[in-house]
Amino acid sequence: MPQLSPDTLEIWVQDGSKIRNLLGLALGRLEGGSAWHVVFSGSGWAIGKAVSCTEIVKQRVPGLCQFTKLCFLHSEDSWIPTSPDMGLDPLTVYPNVPAVRVLLSWDTLDLSEYGYHPPGAPPGLAP
Repeated sequence: MPQLSPDTLEIWVQDGSKIRNLLGLALGRLEGGSAWHVVFSGSGWAIGKAVSCTEIVKQRVPGLCQFTKLCFLHSEDSWIPTSPDMGLDPLTVYPNVPAVRVLLSWDTLDLSEYGYHPPGAPPGLAP
């Protein structure tokens, strides 16, 4: 992500998050003028919800630039058997969980940056 100002609103979307609550916060701050940038972040099952929130905000607030970043989060999960007499060994796995971060900004972002989307609908699509 490009360098963001301290007043950037970061919304961490989770699988159980309610879209109406996320949109209420983001739209209220963008339309009220208290936020110049909003970042929606989600990982795993929450990626689709984060992208949906982004698209809805772009429809309701025209003129926002978008910058999308895809990555993997590395984590560690460990399991220790509760009964050692079962003959099970402890297990540790290191899954790579997909994640997305989408920045919506009133500022014009770097046009040459990979993941940049200018304001407005793509050619051939009506708003």
